[in-house]
Amino acid sequence: MHRSPYHGLSVEFSDYRQYSPGDDPRYLDWKLFARSDRYYIKRFEDETNLRCHLIVDFSRSMDFGSLGYTKADYARTLGATLAYFLHHQRDATGLTTFHDDVLDYLPARYRPGQLRRLMLLLDREALGTSTNLVKPLERAAELLHKRGKVVVVSELLAPLDGLQTQLAALVGR
Repeated sequence: MHRSPYHGLSVEFSDYRQYSPGDDPRYLDWKLFARSDRYYIKRFEDETNLRCHLIVDFSRSMDFGSLGYTKADYARTLGATLAYFLHHQRDATGLTTFHDDVLDYLPARYRPGQLRRLMLLLDREALGTSTNLVKPLERAAELLHKRGKVVVVSELLAPLDGLQTQLAALVGR
């Protein structure tokens, strides 16, 4: 579960905090004042949904591994696990798979068949010959307009030229 960045008057009580001059007196808890002779403000937490986008590396270098598990298996398992937990929290989840170019893009949504579609895309074999992190991050910066989390799952065996620029563009969006 994730904490909401929004506080105010809502359905779910969060906690109390000490009254400080300038606070709105409408939120004073008068029952607590009667018991303690101190002013406390009731805080509430707004319920929000997280929008998460997974970016998973499907390059040929992800086929390396030992003991029967490859890096691609770990990446698929991590992506599927995160998507499963997010789906059961009713959060929107999307997926981008890439190697030297973007393979698949599934927009972040919370719908009945979204988890199944995401799992089917994660079930593919590693295809590409090299890893290019700039293109999928550039594509994500173009397509993602709403606030959310972006999770990049890769071994990062790629040239890092332009990576800082694309990450800054993604954070700015």
